[in-house]
Amino acid sequence: MYSQTDLQITPTELVIRKDRYQRRNIMNIQARRLKWHHHLVRILSYALLFSTVGWIVPLGGTSPLGLIVGGALFLLGLLIALLGSRPYELRAEFRGNSETGPQWVTLARGWHLDELQLFEQITSQLTGITPERPINQL
Repeated sequence: MYSQTDLQITPTELVIRKDRYQRRNIMNIQARRLKWHHHLVRILSYALLFSTVGWIVPLGGTSPLGLIVGGALFLLGLLIALLGSRPYELRAEFRGNSETGPQWVTLARGWHLDELQLFEQITSQLTGITPERPINQL
């Protein structure tokens, strides 16, 4: 669980536990409550990623053993994604250093409503945005 001491804002950096992010590279930041479709995409991505390993190995994807291993790894991916799911996240859009352009990166994920409130507090401190005054009204 994140506490006030885990998230600090300095004049040049956003510090989350031991990770340091340069504020000049952060284009946008948001605290959000993840919905069912966010979790579904993550769960299916993990499951497919794990099962692909089982189908690529020399056992062959069409052999009975390959299907069993691929199916077992699919279920393992589902389980790992379910156990790693968190309902709240703090994410930032970083300025790209190469041709990739801006990228959204999850900085912290939490279980408790207190963490969401802490994430929203960090967001409002960095952007000067309050729930009553969203970013598109600045």
